[in-house]
Amino acid sequence: CLSDVRSCAFDFTLRFEPGSTFHPGDTRRSPTVLVGECPVGLVIFPKGTASTRGLHLSAFVEVRPRDDWDEDWEFPGVQVEIRVKKAANRTDDFCRRCTHTFTPECYDRGWHDFG
Repeated sequence: CLSDVRSCAFDFTLRFEPGSTFHPGDTRRSPTVLVGECPVGLVIFPKGTASTRGLHLSAFVEVRPRDDWDEDWEFPGVQVEIRVKKAANRTDDFCRRCTHTFTPECYDRGWHDFG
C-alpha cells in the first residue's frame, strides 16, 4: 500500500512541561493517518523508553496493520523521518531519518534518544 506514495507528512502536537508527571515508559499515540491505504501513526515516549532512564524523549513511526492483511505483509525501503520541534526554542529542533522495511516482526522504526 505504500508503493504509490512518495511522501506523507503529518503533525502531532504533544505539550508537556519538564516537570510533568510523565514517567519513563509512558506513551502517547497519535491518531492513525493513512499513507496510501496503509495506517500509520506516531508513538511518543515523553520521558523516553525505560532504557533512557527519563533523559530523552523517544519517538517511533509504527504501521498499524489492518485485520484483512496477509500475515506476512511487508513494506520495503520506506524512508522514515521524525522531526521533534520544541515550541519554546526553534533552534533546538531534532530530526532523524533512515530507510526501513516494515514487517509484522518489525512494525515500527524510531529512536530512543531524541535530544
